[in-house]
Amino acid sequence: MAEEKRKNRELRECYTLLNKIKKHIENNEINKAKELYARCRKLYTKLSEEDKKEIYDKIQVLYEELAS
Repeated sequence: MAEEKRKNRELRECYTLLNKIKKHIENNEINKAKELYARCRKLYTKLSEEDKKEIYDKIQVLYEELAS
């Protein structure tokens, strides 16, 4: 049960980071956005396969924005 709560917390934290990354991109704070993106990717690796599938597309969209 504690393991499941930790995983849910990590998914929620990923979503929180994604929202922050979007705001930094909108404000043209690209370095800060990239820093948070790296944290998000690190958390992503710890997610369950189901959670990864849920959030992958959202992470990919931001990656493409940061890469352009």
